[in-house]
Amino acid sequence: VWFGGKFPWGDKDRLVVNIFYYPSTMININTDVVRPDEIKSLNDLLDPKWKNKIIINDPTVTGSGFNGFSSLVYNKVVDQDYFRKLVSQQNQMLRDQRLQADWLARAKYTVALWAVPEQLAAFQEAGAPIASIQPVEGTYLSIDGGGVVLVRGAPHPSAAKVFINWILSKEGHAFIQDKMQQQGSRNDIPTQGIDQERVRKPGGKYFIGANSIEEWVLNEQDKYLDIAKQIFSPLLER
Repeated sequence: VWFGGKFPWGDKDRLVVNIFYYPSTMININTDVVRPDEIKSLNDLLDPKWKNKIIINDPTVTGSGFNGFSSLVYNKVVDQDYFRKLVSQQNQMLRDQRLQADWLARAKYTVALWAVPEQLAAFQEAGAPIASIQPVEGTYLSIDGGGVVLVRGAPHPSAAKVFINWILSKEGHAFIQDKMQQQGSRNDIPTQGIDQERVRKPGGKYFIGANSIEEWVLNEQDKYLDIAKQIFSPLLER
C-alpha cells in the first residue's frame, strides 16, 4: 500500500518514517502569454524564445529553488551543464517568493521555475492566469517535514508506539492527510479535497527529493549548495 511498493523509511538505520510523499511543482506559466503545450520538457526551457522570460527561485540558498535544483541533479534527471545553458539565457533570479508570484501573475516574466505554491495560490484565487506544467521528465516528491520518530527516553513509550501505529494505519493516514492537505505515502487513501497538483498521478514519473534523504542532507547538501553558487553566480551579479 506504500508508494514505490516499500515501507517509507527516511534513513538507512530505519529510525524515521516519511508519512508524506507529494509532488512538487517545478514549472509555472502565465497562460495569457504561454500555451501549456509550448513547454512539455525541461529542455524546452532552453529554447532561445524564453531568453529573459523565466523568473527563477534562487537555488543558491536552501529552499524551494535549491530543492528543485539539487533533486534534478542528484537523481540525474538533468546534468549541471543543463543549468549552465539555462543561466546563459540571462533569466532573472530572486529570493523574494511573493515577488516571483507577482511578476508571473502580471506577466513581467512568463515562466516561473520552482515558485512556492502557497505564494502562487493567493494570486490564482484572485483570478491570475497561472497554471503548472508537469514536465515529461517527472518531478520530485517532498515529505514536507513529515518524518515520524520515536524519541528515546521520552515518557510513555507504549502510548507513543500506539500513536505511531495509528498514524501509519489507513485511518490515521487519512486523518493527517486531510488536516495537512498533503498526500501521504500510502497509496490506498482517497485524495478528494486535496489540491490535485499535490497528488501523485497514475503513470507519473516521480523521484524522491534529495533533501528528503537523510544521508544526502548530512553529507552532500553543502557540496550541492557550492555547485549551485558556481553555476548561478552570473545571475547573482545581475
